Amino acid sequence: MQLEYFKYFYDVAHEKSISKVALKSHISQSALSKQIQKLEDSLGVKLMDRSNRGVELTEAGKITLKYSENILKNYVRLGEVLQSYILNDNVVKIDACWSMAAYVMPSIVYEMKKKFKDYSFQITSNDCEKIEENVLQDVSDVGIVYRLPENKSIVHYKLSCDKFCLVSSFDMNMPEKIKLEDIFNYPMLMLSGNPGIIHVVSAKLREINRSYKDLNVVFTVDSVESIKYSLKKGQGVAILPYMAVKEEIKNDILKETFVENLNMEYNIYLIYKKQPSKKIKNFVVAFKQLCKAAMD
Repeated sequence: MQLEYFKYFYDVAHEKSISKVALKSHISQSALSKQIQKLEDSLGVKLMDRSNRGVELTEAGKITLKYSENILKNYVRLGEVLQSYILNDNVVKIDACWSMAAYVMPSIVYEMKKKFKDYSFQITSNDCEKIEENVLQDVSDVGIVYRLPENKSIVHYKLSCDKFCLVSSFDMNMPEKIKLEDIFNYPMLMLSGNPGIIHVVSAKLREINRSYKDLNVVFTVDSVESIKYSLKKGQGVAILPYMAVKEEIKNDILKETFVENLNMEYNIYLIYKKQPSKKIKNFVVAFKQLCKAAMD
């Protein structure tokens, strides 16, 4: 079974068209179909239903697609690892939840570079589930998440804690403290792509027989900076990680309002695989120290 089979299958599954992939890959449709057929024969299952409208994955095809992505990703990672070995290139790949990646990691990595001049650092942001998967698959060397890892082969270490907080423009004249049921009275700017916020808020709202859908959400957006821009213009309130708005609160640009009976604290963990390399061991020791100093 050749890696190329998986690559063609992966491309066709995403394009849902053999003709489009054949054109992009500079091979004939019949040759591409034969490659897919060889993969099906090797696995002993039908992966796609073909018709004039295109292709649709079978249930076996959906399972294969998930593993194909990992196979191809690991192949790329293998090339990177071997290239690093050949070049003696000490690269540390860090996968972090977006708030850490955006607001904490750059300054910490800057200090790490002073200690490890021969190291290079690559920071990417992802959700917690994807970060854990990447660490397990050796796509990333370490991860920074705000929940405990599910896989027992991953080591975790609590770095610090943070909280989600209700913030508004400093000039909006929000009270210092409100009751949980009062949160429905304010126009809410909601950060999308962050299940942590929705999970915490939804759980508390259920305690008073209300739901997340009852909030007066003006808009959702996947950018913290966009929300902060709207907040400064007095266009509503938002629930954001404290680390993302700490400087604005200190400088009286944004204001934090305490919500009674709404505890939104969460822990932040460093994760990595058991029996790490010497490079990662050295990194972890120094990173723990620097992270503690930066987040205290």
